[in-house]
Amino acid sequence: MPEVSVVVELRVTVEERPDPLGLELAIAAEGRRAARELFTAALVVIDEAATAASGGARQRTEPRWVATTVGRVRACRHRVRTADRSFHPLDEALGLGQAEASPALREMVCDLATRMPYRQVAEVASRLTGEHLSHQSAWRVLRGEGARIRDDEARLVEAIFALGEAPPEPVRPPTLVVAEADGTYLRAQRESGRSFEVKTGVAYTGKRRAGGRRHPRWALVGKLCHATTADADGFGMAFATRAIHALGLHRVPHLLVAHDGLDEFGSTFRDYFPGAVHQVDHFHLDERLWEAAGANERRFRWLKARAFADPARLARGIRQGRVVVHGRRAEDLPGYLEAVAKDLWGILRLPAELRRGRMRIVGTGVVEKHQDLLVKRRMRGRGMRWTRRGADDLLALICLRASDDWPTRWGVIAA
Repeated sequence: MPEVSVVVELRVTVEERPDPLGLELAIAAEGRRAARELFTAALVVIDEAATAASGGARQRTEPRWVATTVGRVRACRHRVRTADRSFHPLDEALGLGQAEASPALREMVCDLATRMPYRQVAEVASRLTGEHLSHQSAWRVLRGEGARIRDDEARLVEAIFALGEAPPEPVRPPTLVVAEADGTYLRAQRESGRSFEVKTGVAYTGKRRAGGRRHPRWALVGKLCHATTADADGFGMAFATRAIHALGLHRVPHLLVAHDGLDEFGSTFRDYFPGAVHQVDHFHLDERLWEAAGANERRFRWLKARAFADPARLARGIRQGRVVVHGRRAEDLPGYLEAVAKDLWGILRLPAELRRGRMRIVGTGVVEKHQDLLVKRRMRGRGMRWTRRGADDLLALICLRASDDWPTRWGVIAA
């Protein structure tokens, strides 16, 4: 491959009593200027090669500005005409869209936007690049890349659930995959209600030590995150599709799904994760029993012991009046106990070697923590309100980063 080099002379004024801040900023500005010169020279070489490879007739050269991570660069590229279209080979080679932002600048903006509001993203990006970037530009960049990820996701879902195409075979599927799901709410803007639900799912293949002696910390292995404002069917299909492609879910011998019990996630998992072992969240049952005990610690422990030993028997006792319960959900408690009885200890249906130690999962603590990481920290700030589309675009990028997929799945084609 051809190498590109430029010879530049960098100059900076060093005063007798230098200002450390001013000196460093001046050196950084000179470095960006040299980088822009090198980038401009590289564009010339890439344009010549792409134009020659296009096989079309050269028409003329047309200038354009490209906003990069080192500032704005002016490029003159050829327009080429073929039998069916007229285009710029340089733009297609570098993945440049109609907007000025280069793929690297778009990546930087999206990276920052998964952590901070758009105005702060614009301020940081402007400081790093030396060029002004408005928060509207940052918002448009993120919307474009988020929409591209959602479109790719929709094509994969259609291929599997509508067209019946076989997914790729995994090289080495894991022995166990755990999937957890839960929901939270965001304040709405320009929507029919005051808020809407964000459904969140996390799938992983194990846990490993991540440091800490006095308070050990654990990291998920093979983690896959998914969050969307879609309905239960849309969430289930997309979550299953991503797990199939990322973890080889269709070839996994053992699948454990954890949820709250009588909610839409339980039925969603049964629809789109057939053959899975279901585990009801014990902490969710504890919450119901605490209410039924009238917030009495001794009564709560008595109900809990009987609920986990034989939930169907406790349900009969409540119906026959032998066990007194309190709270607004007292009438529904017998039906709930009977419904979750078979899945209250679903974890025991897995082989013993797969449910030892940290993998003895009886709750949805992982997904509840990830609701904080994926949704609440970034999207529940003071005064923040969201449209469904805007939330979906941002969530697509946040989940991409949380799944440790950012470097390998970033697209070079700008939306």
